[in-house]
Amino acid sequence: MTDTLDTKGILRLIESVPSPKAEPFKVWLANLGSERIDEVFDPEIAIKRAIGYYRKRGYDDKWIETRLKERSIKNVNIY
Repeated sequence: MTDTLDTKGILRLIESVPSPKAEPFKVWLANLGSERIDEVFDPEIAIKRAIGYYRKRGYDDKWIETRLKERSIKNVNIY
């Protein structure tokens, strides 16, 4: 038998580790969660993050614009 955890379980486990070595990871995780919550309330933040992500990977602005338009069309068609 193997014990497994889902994402929520893993995060709860990390939260419960009483080690100073775990603290930087906990802080990083809290910041990441905060950023994602901010993106829910202001989608422009998510768009800017995506643009930065693609630029760091060397994609040009035309490719980025096309990619974002494709994603927005797919998201509209879901609803």
